Amino acid sequence: MVVKRLFEKALSHPKFQDLAGWRGYYIGVMLFLALMIFPIGFAFSIPTFLAQGKQELLALDIGAIILIGTALHFRYSALSVKVFFVLLYGLMLTFIIILGPLYARPGWLVMCTVSAAFLFGVRAAAITTAVNAALLTLLYWLVGPHLAAWAPVYRDTLATWIMFTVNISLISLFASMPVGLLLNQMNRLLIQEHDLSTRLALESRNLQSANRELQNEISERRKAEDEKRRLETDLDQAQKMETVGELAGGIAHDFNNILSVITGYSQLALDDKAVPEKTKQKITQVIHAGERARELVNQILVFSRKTEVLRAPLKLGESVSDALKMMQSLIPANIKVMQTCDASGMMLSSSLYVHQIIMNLCSNAIHAMGKDGGVLDVRLTREYPGEPSTPDELPLQEGPYLKMTFSDTGHGMTSEIAARIFEPYFTTKEPGRGTGMGLKVVYGIVKSHGGFISCRSTPGAGSSFDVYFPEIEDRRNPERSREEAIPTGTETILYIDDEPTLCEIAGEMLERLGYQVVGKTSSIEAYDLFIADPQRFHTIITDLNMPHLSGEILAQKILALRPDTPIIMCTGYCEQTSRDDAFKLGVREFLMKPYTMNQLAHAVRRTIDGKRSSQTGPSAS
Repeated sequence: MVVKRLFEKALSHPKFQDLAGWRGYYIGVMLFLALMIFPIGFAFSIPTFLAQGKQELLALDIGAIILIGTALHFRYSALSVKVFFVLLYGLMLTFIIILGPLYARPGWLVMCTVSAAFLFGVRAAAITTAVNAALLTLLYWLVGPHLAAWAPVYRDTLATWIMFTVNISLISLFASMPVGLLLNQMNRLLIQEHDLSTRLALESRNLQSANRELQNEISERRKAEDEKRRLETDLDQAQKMETVGELAGGIAHDFNNILSVITGYSQLALDDKAVPEKTKQKITQVIHAGERARELVNQILVFSRKTEVLRAPLKLGESVSDALKMMQSLIPANIKVMQTCDASGMMLSSSLYVHQIIMNLCSNAIHAMGKDGGVLDVRLTREYPGEPSTPDELPLQEGPYLKMTFSDTGHGMTSEIAARIFEPYFTTKEPGRGTGMGLKVVYGIVKSHGGFISCRSTPGAGSSFDVYFPEIEDRRNPERSREEAIPTGTETILYIDDEPTLCEIAGEMLERLGYQVVGKTSSIEAYDLFIADPQRFHTIITDLNMPHLSGEILAQKILALRPDTPIIMCTGYCEQTSRDDAFKLGVREFLMKPYTMNQLAHAVRRTIDGKRSSQTGPSAS
């Protein structure tokens, strides 16, 4: 079994893949054996050759040994094959000439013919057979008579020698032709097998290449499918947000009208001298609650992208406190909120932005602490990046910054997760509980303010977010910041609103300010009244969203009859008409409901006096 495995292993060598390899291997083995055995025979032949005076045979053997060694050095080559055959043929012919046909045995020439068939093919075997016959004939006629070793040959007749030559030739042909034909067939099969192996290897490489391309295509298709699913999710989310936005717009309009009633009657009651002081304090709280409700509506509109946000000087400490109060109902009872304000300063922003930041950071902290609860620590301090007293290297310009720090005692994060928390759609929450956009929104808000946000987290020890906002100087004049006296007047005002209650409240407010008010709940009746006497009214206040004839169209019709008519437009919310659109029509003031008596009084006075303010009330889009 060992010999069989060694033989099979040897046959698997590349040199056996064609006939040339077999020939080279055969020649190499034969030359090696000859080089090992021939010198031994030569050593024992030396005394005989010397006794018989055949020094030429000694020289021939030495030359043969040298030639064998040289051919063995160039084994497995075409030259070694030719040298081997010439050496073999030369040795056989030399021994026949010198020793004579009786000692040298011409049958060795048959081996030369077979070797020619093996080494060079059928044609070479036939040529070698003819050469053998010709040489034997020439030796008989020309060389034999002069050599003593050939004397026994001439005891027989010429016919006997010719018969001997013919027999040797026939034996050579019968011995060499099958070998040559068999080797030719073997060579053809080996070539076919080699070509087949080559094509198989090529097809295997092509198959591997096609397999890699198929895998790449499958990978690309999977990526495309993943991207498609992500886009479908984004589209679904966008459609949901659009639905929320539409719902928010409708709620904002109705809710602001309701707030207008609440805050309007509260202001009227607060201005009533018959109301006790203790009751007025309660009414003041109602008005403050109404203002907070209005801010809440604005936050919903900002969240649904239905309104823009105007930035103004803002006390960050107060805004943080208000936001935490609003979040109190969402914070579980097992989470303790600690608030520390070590610095009070101003920043250029909006409470809507601050509330959005706090809402997202608090939501993440609540999720991190989970059912076990913990402590949420909110601190407000002042930092001076760039100064030696600040150890942290912050990518901020020099100057004072207000720093909000949100620390929780939750499960914390690894450094790999912490490095990705501000990426869009990255979330560690369970499916359906997070969009992965909360911290991205916070990051965008902070960067838009020229600030910076960083995160420090340790697994099992909680996380801490530091938010930096540039602090601005409070340049408000204390004297001017005091509430100015409410302006009054005696002019005639036309007030139009399809809500009778709002029309009644506004009319009473204006009458308390000294104005003469004509209230209408129908825009068509109001327009007919204006047509009857266009110069009667000193200013017109109209709601924007009304049936039959909207405030926008009513303003256009009025200004077409009397271009200098002062018009104030009011609305709880309208997506189609913005403040700028109203001003382009010729409207002089734009009030967002719910408005205060103070705001209404100043707007009316500016309008009648020919002044215009583009920043009255909250923004609408």
